[in-house]
Amino acid sequence: MNALSERQLRTTLLGAFIVLSWLALWAWSRTPEGRHFHHAAVGAGASFVFGWTLMTIAMMLPTAFPLLGLFHRMVDARRHGAFLVGLCIAGYLTVWLIFGAAANFGVFYLYPILTGVDFQAALLVAAGIYQFTPLKRYCLKKCRSPLSFIMSHWRGRNEARESFWLGAHHGLFCIGCCWSLMLLMFAAIAVHFLWMLVLGTVMAVEKNVPWGERISAPLGVLLIAGAIVVKATG
Repeated sequence: MNALSERQLRTTLLGAFIVLSWLALWAWSRTPEGRHFHHAAVGAGASFVFGWTLMTIAMMLPTAFPLLGLFHRMVDARRHGAFLVGLCIAGYLTVWLIFGAAANFGVFYLYPILTGVDFQAALLVAAGIYQFTPLKRYCLKKCRSPLSFIMSHWRGRNEARESFWLGAHHGLFCIGCCWSLMLLMFAAIAVHFLWMLVLGTVMAVEKNVPWGERISAPLGVLLIAGAIVVKATG
């Protein structure tokens, strides 16, 4: 099998893995455990970790495909090219898992303190306002420039360590770009597959489509309007 065929096979396998993650996420969202993303039921340990990991793989990993594809081509000729790409993915997912755990415990301890606050509306407002912040724009710019990002974080001297940290650093900027949208999962009464699919698509478009930056402001307005509707009908 030539190098191109091997690369296509790996890409196909990764795509199949993403599809399987979506299917698993769909099945999980229809079980009683799906309720553990309700703000009043977070802190559910293993169930939360399982669900959040599936969500990260299904919703966030596809948004990193441009960077992963470029990195794959860069290291494909190296002896352990596939392993290095795997380390990059591991670094990316690790950062998101840490963020998920922190968000879980943060919401778990804050919710009793915020008695009387409309939690769903508050998250929608926070997510909407964040769309207009300089930090959001800065992180989005980093996410939309995979080649320059790789060139500034990859030297190829310590391959394994640099591969992992490339993924981790990209994950940090991805969190900086998308954390508020991912936290909207806590605003749902229960995990809804269509809700996850919409959010995943929005984040992928915002980060990777040429005109993706243009949807940031309208999305912010839409989220704030959604908060008003939730508050008015709650």
